[in-house]
Amino acid sequence: MRRRDHVHRLRRLRGPVLLKREELTPERVDQIVADARKAGYDFFLSAEEREASLKEALTRYPPGEEAWIFAYGSLMWNPALEFAEQQP
Repeated sequence: MRRRDHVHRLRRLRGPVLLKREELTPERVDQIVADARKAGYDFFLSAEEREASLKEALTRYPPGEEAWIFAYGSLMWNPALEFAEQQP
């Protein structure tokens, strides 16, 4: 199934999707994941799995060391995290 088809199927779950950064609370993300799983999408990570994945990724960076994050699309103009620098 193409990505666009997945997006259309997910939109039918709750109508049009227009999320703002402020709405991406842990509870909202958990609800999105639960809805997606009910629709047959089992590739979304649970809150516990997301936390474990983040902790594992951060083990490569000692506290205070810089970490570069690749972003595309809306993350370039509206990142959901604090940053010190950005480069095209």
